[in-house]
Amino acid sequence: MNRFALPLILAFGLSLGGCSGDDGGGAERGDPFDTSLSTTPSGGPDPVGLGADPYPAGPYGFSQYSVIPNFQFLGWRDPAAGAYDPAALEVIKLSDYYDPDGAKGSRLLHVNLSAVWCGYCRAEHAGGDYITQDGQQLHYEPIEEEVDARAPRGLRYLEALVQDSVGGPATKADLEGWASEYAMGLPFVLDPNDKLAQVRDSLGSFPTNFLITTHDMKIVQKIAGANPDALWDAADQYLAP
Repeated sequence: MNRFALPLILAFGLSLGGCSGDDGGGAERGDPFDTSLSTTPSGGPDPVGLGADPYPAGPYGFSQYSVIPNFQFLGWRDPAAGAYDPAALEVIKLSDYYDPDGAKGSRLLHVNLSAVWCGYCRAEHAGGDYITQDGQQLHYEPIEEEVDARAPRGLRYLEALVQDSVGGPATKADLEGWASEYAMGLPFVLDPNDKLAQVRDSLGSFPTNFLITTHDMKIVQKIAGANPDALWDAADQYLAP
């Protein structure tokens, strides 16, 4: 399928462009669209939980086909059910998604790293048709609809909010605001220390989406920036028919 009439550029190739955090701007740097037309890194696993929870043995890493460390975060498994209340945040670990024998009905974990200032990150959630400032046409279906459509085939989702509106560490207030703005019902966590930076650094932009096979917790695909078609085509390759 090709819903976007744009070339598919997967994994570690060039992207169509993302929201870069390195250009020194403020919140406006995250708006890649023509608005008149548009609708602390951690190098290893968290010490808590890795030994107590079933999880693949290391060595751990952040490159393609590496086993990702068993990081843990504070967040909501269902933000809407928790009324987006920061007092209701709970510990969510990557080991929660480990499914070596398929008992949880999962095949693939989609992790999405977002920033409040990132226009592409917002487009992923809002959906709609967009024209970038350099004239490229993009169409997004809301990410929750895309995930829900693939959930029966074994897709699971986890989104981490990393940065605030000016590129600083995201806060609980940012998490609450983002989740309520987009009425999120998918697992959503706070990553102000950028634990997953070593996944993102090889791509250099927000959003960073990456896919993990849940039977072995290996990173099998990384896709950065404005690549919605590439993301979903890649996920479909790993999911049951």
